[in-house]
Amino acid sequence: MKYNVLLNNTVRQKDMLTFHDSLERFSPPDFIGFFQGWPRQPSPDQHFQILQSSYAVVIAYDAEKQKVAGFVNAISDGLFYAFIPLLEVHPEYRRQHVGSMLIQRLSKRLSSFYAVDTIADQELSDFSEKI
Repeated sequence: MKYNVLLNNTVRQKDMLTFHDSLERFSPPDFIGFFQGWPRQPSPDQHFQILQSSYAVVIAYDAEKQKVAGFVNAISDGLFYAFIPLLEVHPEYRRQHVGSMLIQRLSKRLSSFYAVDTIADQELSDFSEKI
């Protein structure tokens, strides 16, 4: 499934993001630049493996810049419960609602579950309370 969204309410093609629910067109180098400030960062290969092992993923992609703008993943038992461990937006795309759009799309995919949990670092608590 693919979705198109404009950033900053502009109509320029270069600001278009597409949202993907699979990793088919991506590879580990596409995920360089994430986890900034983390004390222990996964390598791009480890990061890609984490996403491959997930129950569900949503990737925000800037086709003009050929760059992953953000991602979110869920792990799950597939029936009852899901957990969202990672939501990351590349620094270049922060404060443009990319994180919210990723969560909205993933939430729709997980809407049949009894429970969906997540956890956030203290400095991100304002954002996590909104979702």
